[in-house]
Amino acid sequence: MLRPQWMHFTLWSCVLRFLSDNHTTIERTTQKYFATVHMWLPIISQSRLQRANQKFDDLEPSPGFSLRILAMHLLITSLSEYPTTPNSEESQWYRACKHHFGQHVALAESSIDLVQTGIPIALFEHTQCIHNRAHMTIGICARVTYTLKMDDVVAQQSNRALGEMNLKVKAMILTWWGLILLDRYINLPPMEVPEHPAVQQKPLQVSILQNDPLSASL
Repeated sequence: MLRPQWMHFTLWSCVLRFLSDNHTTIERTTQKYFATVHMWLPIISQSRLQRANQKFDDLEPSPGFSLRILAMHLLITSLSEYPTTPNSEESQWYRACKHHFGQHVALAESSIDLVQTGIPIALFEHTQCIHNRAHMTIGICARVTYTLKMDDVVAQQSNRALGEMNLKVKAMILTWWGLILLDRYINLPPMEVPEHPAVQQKPLQVSILQNDPLSASL
């Protein structure tokens, strides 16, 4: 069951089952995500996600796409629509999403898709007052970014505009920025004892992101 093809198959099946249980679709999920969360945390390219969706429909889903759909669905779905459970921490949707995320972090190759999955999960955990897990998820995302040397990419590109960068570099920079933003956000008051930041590099200059939104540039 731990072979990559079986991991991908069970993940794909999980996405289909949860969307069916909630009487929704990938299109509705992504539309709501990009109309809400994406407006202030633009880490995922809408055009790139649409291309990956085509492979999902053709029964050739990428694990990165499936993971991000699970995380999006988890975050943007109202708790009133969740299966009956004592609290959000016990929800089968949350537990399955966290399970597949952890499994791919442990057994699959590190990728930007894992970071873009972990950030929405951490935001969900924070909004549901599962603060200890939110910090752990952010920490996992930080380790993946360092493995991918995203901090080096950000440092090398810090004086260039987004329009001068290729799509892969843009995605890395905006994902890194999103991780820093969320890492700092979850440590804001009323938290009595802020955690040590998971990401140490200074955030990007705001000028890099101005007048070049992710949805338009990717």
